[in-house]
Amino acid sequence: MRKDTKDCLIVAIDIGSASHSVYWCDFQGTEGKTQSFSNNREGFEKLCHIIETGKRKTGLTKVMVGYESTGPYWIPLVHFLHEKPFRLVQVNPSHTKKVKEIEDNSPLKSDKKDPRVIAMLMQLGYFLDVVIPRGDAANLRNLSHARERACGDRTVALNRLHDLVFCLFPEFPTIMKISSATGRYLLQHYPTPQSVLDLGEKPLTAIMQTVSRKQLGADRARKLLDAAAQTVGIHEGIPSLLGELNDLLQSVARKDTTIAALETQMAAYLKTIPDSRLLLSIKGVGIVTAAGILGEVVDFHAYPSQAAILKMAGLALYEVSSGKHIGSRHITRRGRSLLRKYLYCACIGMVKQNGIFFESYQRLLDRGKPRRKALVAMMRKLLRIMFSLVRNGVHYNHERVVPNAA
Repeated sequence: MRKDTKDCLIVAIDIGSASHSVYWCDFQGTEGKTQSFSNNREGFEKLCHIIETGKRKTGLTKVMVGYESTGPYWIPLVHFLHEKPFRLVQVNPSHTKKVKEIEDNSPLKSDKKDPRVIAMLMQLGYFLDVVIPRGDAANLRNLSHARERACGDRTVALNRLHDLVFCLFPEFPTIMKISSATGRYLLQHYPTPQSVLDLGEKPLTAIMQTVSRKQLGADRARKLLDAAAQTVGIHEGIPSLLGELNDLLQSVARKDTTIAALETQMAAYLKTIPDSRLLLSIKGVGIVTAAGILGEVVDFHAYPSQAAILKMAGLALYEVSSGKHIGSRHITRRGRSLLRKYLYCACIGMVKQNGIFFESYQRLLDRGKPRRKALVAMMRKLLRIMFSLVRNGVHYNHERVVPNAA
């Protein structure tokens, strides 16, 4: 039980799509009945009235409102409550699932029971404070999420494109990278083995040299022509497959344009946030990484310690030990997964030969640490460094970083 919650009115909300359920209580045993309210202005005002009733009956002035997130349905409510003098906290859904049976020794899930379980976890102190993105930080989060979705859609289109090419010209992916500019140009204009053969060696070489900016030439052209002459691609239903192939190529091109536009906007918003220059001072942290991390963290100053921000990122460590058995340590993964992805992508480059974490990473490997765990250690280290830079208002200085502080 946390001391900072004992003098608070505990208000627990179970989030739904059309309506939410709310339950309030205090540490003296005073409680209200579970009520529902709509996910609109009228319902939010009803919630405020319910909270005021709880404050009046308990005599408490401080209010802690907790919830577990469900899809996007909590976002308008939390933004509404953020303008009120309430402390907002978030309970991990996996926690409510695990302690659900404590109240009545039953796995029952209902709108009446769930907010009571959330309130129980809040009283025990098992929650995280909510940091609402505001201003340009909110724009960065929206842009980074939009970019992530666009990259996912692009990957889906490329995978489907690969499947179609394998039917039409199975040898093509072994010679040309489908996602490359040259590969996509050839697929758009000469998608079948016969169209490549009809083009001939000299025109094909000239096209490949022009599109690839002289990175590819006659050798690659001859390989493609030889493969086209001996292809085992199908011969039936070609026109219908070509229609879908062209649509997928256009889809990939549109996603490329969308991603480029989003990155341009991310760079513009990044310039308005002073902390961004501190993150960008780290070798290996680019615009997309810095924008994504700031969008997820929102405000480094909102976290009291490095442990708190590691917990939010799902990079806190745990082990399962019993008696003489000492379990291995793992990260919890209970946090912002996209933040971990940005840290992972940044560290992939930082542990290479000329990266800032190369020596630290190699030391862990020399001590027998598996590569995956060594990389996770670098992710933790990078986030701690970022936290320190922002809190101290200084640029990154490699000489001041302790090499073995992984």
